[in-house]
Formats: sequence, structure tokens, C-alpha cells
Amino acid sequence: MDFDLPEELCTLKDSVASFCETEITPRREAYEQSGEFPHPLISKMGEAGFLAVSVISEEISRLAPEFGYAMNMQAMTCPYTIYNWGTDDQAKRFVPDLISGTKIGMFALSEAGGGSDPAGAMRTTARREGKDALGIKDATRHMMRNRLAGKI
Repeated sequence: MDFDLPEELCTLKDSVASFCETEITPRREAYEQSGEFPHPLISKMGEAGFLAVSVISEEISRLAPEFGYAMNMQAMTCPYTIYNWGTDDQAKRFVPDLISGTKIGMFALSEAGGGSDPAGAMRTTARREGKDALGIKDATRHMMRNRLAGKI
């Protein structure tokens, strides 16, 4: 999927993909079967600078947990969900604005009595209302992060 990311993010994305293909994928099954912690690969990830997001997220969360939650939603959960399960058009339209911070995203998966078990316990249904909008029917929400600020 292509959309206009800044050159440095494209380079980082390509580096991570290459690392995964050459270092993780060939060893993944062996680590899974043995139950061994992949310390050598985690060390290589650190050497490559791929663990920096963890430090950033942890420090923000330590000093201001509510900002850490919002950052996680904005930088990971919302764009990741659209990128992986949305259409190509949705990813092109929404993900760049989410990861640049120009639009705020939200994500709702929990409902009262259902927790975060979408396959078994969720009861919310949706119906299309108009060309681009989904209307929620029969919903009881429990908590939605970024719900007041979310535009996507």
C-alpha cells in the first residue's frame, strides 16, 4: 500500500521490513516451537533503533499516562486497524493524517458486558446510513479512547 509518507519514514519502514524478512521470519517458527525468548533478535532490534518507540511511549506514559494512552491510540491502534483491515482507499485517506497528527483518530472495541471479545461477546451492530456513514444500532458502549477529539 502506497501513500505519501515523509522520505525518512519510508526509509525506516523499508529498514524494518528488511529486518523482519532477513532476521525474524527465518527464525520465528523455531522460537515459537522452542519457547525460547528471542533475546538475540531483540538485541538486534535495539541496535537498529527499532525499540525507541517503546522508550518514547514509556516516558510519556510515566509522566502523563493520559497522553501515553492517546499517543498509543493515535500512533498505533487506530492507523494499524485501518491499514490492516480497511480498504486501500481508507488507508490512503486516513493513515497519513493520523500518523502526522493532523487528524485525531479513535477506536472503539469495548462495550458493557462484552469487554474486548469481538468474536464472542460483542453485541453492537451497524447499518449504513448514507453513502459514507455507518449508524450504530443496539449499542451500549463502555469506553472509547479519544472519542471526543476523534475525527477518524
